[in-house]
Amino acid sequence: MRLLTLLIGAALSCLGCGEQPTLAVHSTNQDNQDNDANSALIEWGNPNVAKDKQAIKAAAKYAAEWMEFEYADHKFLCGLSEYPTFGNSHLSVECWVFRDFSGEWERLLDSHCHGLGAGKMIFSEQSGVFELQGRANNQFRGKSVVTLDLNAAVD
Repeated sequence: MRLLTLLIGAALSCLGCGEQPTLAVHSTNQDNQDNDANSALIEWGNPNVAKDKQAIKAAAKYAAEWMEFEYADHKFLCGLSEYPTFGNSHLSVECWVFRDFSGEWERLLDSHCHGLGAGKMIFSEQSGVFELQGRANNQFRGKSVVTLDLNAAVD
């Protein structure tokens, strides 16, 4: 199993608190079948491809919110999960695009945030940008912590 994990300190002003949220971005190859929830997405075990939206939603057992939209003649599905924790918050956001040529959903983003508190998904139709903003009553409220330019995802 190969799992590439990239840890990024979010470049946010902490308003003098000295604390920054941690952002982890995961990219998983086709050989990874260790994640039980994701291995159910498709028969041959690729957690980054799914046959339908129901399989994606079933695999995200802590999903609190889903957003579906179309942009540049492509269908997108994004989900925000809030994991149960004691203390520091743990959120994840994932985005999928439907590929007409294969008839499958392909994962574009799987990002995990710690210390954010709460999040809000926003999509701007004018710019084609999807983002996760802080929603809790803390220094990250209204600030973008995850950004995905969908112009790079469309053919």
